[in-house]
Formats: sequence, C-alpha cells, structure tokens
Amino acid sequence: MLERVRSGRADVGVCVSDGEDDLAHTPLVLEPMVLLGASAAAGEGGEPPADAAPLWTIEPRSLTGEWLERRLGRLGARMMPTHRIESFGAAVQLARAGFGRARVPVGIARAMGVPPGECQPVPGLARPIAALHSPASGGRPELVRSLSALAAACPAAALGAAGPTRRSGS
Repeated sequence: MLERVRSGRADVGVCVSDGEDDLAHTPLVLEPMVLLGASAAAGEGGEPPADAAPLWTIEPRSLTGEWLERRLGRLGARMMPTHRIESFGAAVQLARAGFGRARVPVGIARAMGVPPGECQPVPGLARPIAALHSPASGGRPELVRSLSALAAACPAAALGAAGPTRRSGS
C-alpha cells in the first residue's frame, strides 16, 4: 500500500503509521490492542501466566505486524506470540473457537462481534492509524479538504495532533 501511495497510483492510504516514513501523514486515532480468549488476562508484571493458552497475532510482514514487533521490543515485553497468522480476523476466530488467545486491535474485535467484556486491554499497546499521502499531493485543495474531514471524524486529539503533519527531514 505504501508503494502505491509513493508512486501516485493511490492518493491516500489509511494504515498504521507513527510518522517513521517519508510520506506526509494525518494522524487519525490510537487504536488499543486487546487480548481475547482463554486466559487472556496477563499475570504479574504483565507477563502471561505459565499455563497460558497459545497467543495468536498478525504475521510480522504486515504494517501492523511490523509496528507491533518494534513496539514490543521498545516496551521490553516478553508477551511474544506463540503463532502468527495472516489476518487479525483469523486470530479472532481462533480465540473465539477456543484455540488460544489473540492479540488484536479493539476495532477488529468489536466489528467481529466480540463483547466489550471479553476484550482485555494490553497496557501500552495502541496502534497509530493515520492517513498517508505524498508530500507533493498535500497541496491539492480537494485532498486537504478530504483529509481534514477524515481527521475531524476520528478522535485525532488522542494523538495530540491536528491536521496533516510531516516528519522533519522527509
């Protein structure tokens, strides 16, 4: 998706971005990650209990997977997945069917009908969702209006940002 935006084949991409790329971005929302399934709650110190069920999450080559691996490394978290799968939807289905736990974005869990009481927040893990676009395309009035409307419809204040931003040096 990033290459399509960079090449101009797409005007905007909505995805995980914490501003560590060469594209301009409009922060939209911080989406909390949650645990679902058997023994979802972490044990002492945020560690899973010794008898915890397998933990499913997205494969690391996806944008969220890459971000999640970096974030877990920064947090020093030892709650690494047991299994990686191609989609969060599949991870949710496996956890709901009793085949372990799943670490997924809360929006995906809720969209798939998981009740709020079954979504255990993962402290310190919330994926930054942004609208990305080429810095060269950012001056188009219709794109500016669209991005402004999109940002207004999302709780961008949660990121402490308003409107299009760009990393210095990019």
